[in-house]
Amino acid sequence: MLTREQVLDIQTYCAEHKITIGERLGELHIETSQFYRWQRKYRQEDEQGSDPGSFVQLTQGGGKHPTKYI
Repeated sequence: MLTREQVLDIQTYCAEHKITIGERLGELHIETSQFYRWQRKYRQEDEQGSDPGSFVQLTQGGGKHPTKYI
């Protein structure tokens, strides 16, 4: 089993080191089918968890907010 964090770590590592997912999986002795199965699972969970067109609750913070809408 690969955790969501492990999948993201592998993707981040590959992007930073400019290597393919397959190369990194080989270094880690992880089967590509296993990686892509878990990647697909987490992607589907993310898509099911978000409702397109729905509102997102915002929290107050120190960020900049527009004061005037055009």
